[in-house]
Amino acid sequence: MNSIEYILEDINNSLGKPMGWPGYYEYKVENDSAIVKLMDIKKDSEKKQLRGIDAWGLSFFDTLNKKTNNKFKKLSCRIDGQVSSLNIEALKRRLSYLNINNPEQSFELILNNEEFKLYSKRN
Repeated sequence: MNSIEYILEDINNSLGKPMGWPGYYEYKVENDSAIVKLMDIKKDSEKKQLRGIDAWGLSFFDTLNKKTNNKFKKLSCRIDGQVSSLNIEALKRRLSYLNINNPEQSFELILNNEEFKLYSKRN
């Protein structure tokens, strides 16, 4: 197993446990992208789940980069299912802020396999 597989195994072994990673996200990698996917949207905790996807995504992104000498350049937050447009807008604004202020990295938001264009300094 390489270091990425060890990292993913460690995360998966601590999903949903105290002091571990939240169990409602799936963590994976593709090429130079760290991917955090919201797997099961619960209507009573949708806001909490969406508020955490970027924070836990950054933690995942940072963990990968510390252990792989900055191999990863993109954080992709992916969501499948119905979510409130207000919650998506708030997430889009947070990811846009990160994207604007971290030019060496990129961020994306994908909802139901459709990429949302993030805000830039111009719009």
